[in-house]
Amino acid sequence: MAMSTEENIKATPDRNRIISSLKYPLVWLIIVSLLVVSLAFLMGLMRVGAADDTASYLHAAAKSPIGMLNDVRPIGYPLFLKLIATVSPRFSILPVLQLLIHLMVVFFLFFSLKKFGASGWQALAVSVGFLLTVLEDPTVSCIMSDFVGRTLVVATIASLFLLASNKRGLIKWFVFAFFLFVTCIVRPGNLILIALAPLLGGLFFILSKRENRKDKAKTHVFMIKVAICAIVPWIVFCGFRWVVVGDFAVSSFSGYQLSGLSVGLLDRSTIETEVSDELKPFAVAVLQERERQKIPPAVMGALINLKTLRQNFPKYIWLVAAPQGERLYGRNPVVINRKLKELSTEILKRHKKLYAVWFIGNLWEDLGGLLRYGLVLQVLLAIGFLLYVGRAVTGATHEKNPGAIRVKIFGGISLAEENTRVSLIIAAVSFSICTVVVTALMAPNLGRYSTAAGILLPSIASEWIFVQIKSLSNYFKWFPTSW
Repeated sequence: MAMSTEENIKATPDRNRIISSLKYPLVWLIIVSLLVVSLAFLMGLMRVGAADDTASYLHAAAKSPIGMLNDVRPIGYPLFLKLIATVSPRFSILPVLQLLIHLMVVFFLFFSLKKFGASGWQALAVSVGFLLTVLEDPTVSCIMSDFVGRTLVVATIASLFLLASNKRGLIKWFVFAFFLFVTCIVRPGNLILIALAPLLGGLFFILSKRENRKDKAKTHVFMIKVAICAIVPWIVFCGFRWVVVGDFAVSSFSGYQLSGLSVGLLDRSTIETEVSDELKPFAVAVLQERERQKIPPAVMGALINLKTLRQNFPKYIWLVAAPQGERLYGRNPVVINRKLKELSTEILKRHKKLYAVWFIGNLWEDLGGLLRYGLVLQVLLAIGFLLYVGRAVTGATHEKNPGAIRVKIFGGISLAEENTRVSLIIAAVSFSICTVVVTALMAPNLGRYSTAAGILLPSIASEWIFVQIKSLSNYFKWFPTSW
């Protein structure tokens, strides 16, 4: 039955309100988030799964909170698992909770960027770039810390944007300290943020106060405050752990990690000339166990076989070094970790040149992995490039947008948007490079490490798309007002 005239009149304002709401970036972020969530379910990403590291995390989660301090895994993620187990013993709700954390950080990033000075549409573009990464990340459904760890990295950087904004109050300082601390106790590889945070915070502060010299003079005070918020919780936690288990670190894992490299380089001449008398029985036991299991060494004469080292890296740790450490020193991960670190250091001193070759080759693999393992990044870059070509072909260059910042590649944007873009690029690139360098020193490229290091790179690409569309829109007058 056709609608009456009266019903049609009532429906028209409702339709107008819906259409009118589409001019708000937040509405679009909600719409895209709902689409991404739907796709995540359709792609089967919400079915709990396991990975190589799952067993060790479940083992840690079965302990008491104090017992978790004496484990190879940092306490953050096992505590998270323990809480989930109280309502879902089979962890069936884990993927949904991890996706929910991701969504919460997406919206936190959006609002932090707006407080910093980004336009709503620019904040939307950056947030969507990060939002889409969940669709290419199978670890969202896995019982392992990778997905939550890299999501918390974005939360920490978003809180830095909030700190550098004009918003006053103590709460934002507590928010930053909380996110950074939790980020580090979930994934110790993120400890690099403790060093980066004051530098990035200072840069954000300077850019946000670009037109106010009086406020810019307070940069050093701001950086000191950021450093205090970053360092103090870490020192307190490590100090508490040292009192309880005798180890001043976030977790007892660095020795295990190094053994994945050093065991492949171990030979009899190294034991005779480099290994101390105290550690020789340990070194002999490790070498004999490697030979007994017929796991090949990574050294061929004076050369290192990088492929062999990468393929057998986990075997060197969990099938050779860790069991022998447990046999000789008991089931105390802190003691085993310490002995593995001492032995690995002595082995690597003997093979400095081989270690340098490993580092350079591994670094090259990791840098390439930033692009190779990011399908979302590749697609966004392709779209941005096509739009840039469209601008060049049509003549929609920055010179056609009076009053805009004149940036040849990025087009016409406001000063506030320029500050946000520069801050985002420096934060994303510096975190990526620092993380890749640290990872290359300790472990082979597993793909997921590159994904974690480049977690903000898709946001740079999506922001580039925003600028191209904005420049084209302003030039061709697609919309009645500039956005």
